Amino acid sequence: MFSQKHKGIKLKALVRTANEFLIQRTYDSDGRSIYKFLILRVIKGKEYMIESTEVSDESTCRQMFDLAKTIR
Repeated sequence: MFSQKHKGIKLKALVRTANEFLIQRTYDSDGRSIYKFLILRVIKGKEYMIESTEVSDESTCRQMFDLAKTIR
């Protein structure tokens, strides 16, 4: 995703680890930003991908991200 250029959109990884990913997507046209996270968790031997919806507020997304990291 980050290796390709996207016309009119800037992508920035706010958190980037092997199992956690929080991104900021900013639109050049109006400057608004959207935040989203993905978390990979292994629970009882099975892999699960926890994915957020797109959120316009970074602090809300970070709170959801922190909460999702507690899922075991």
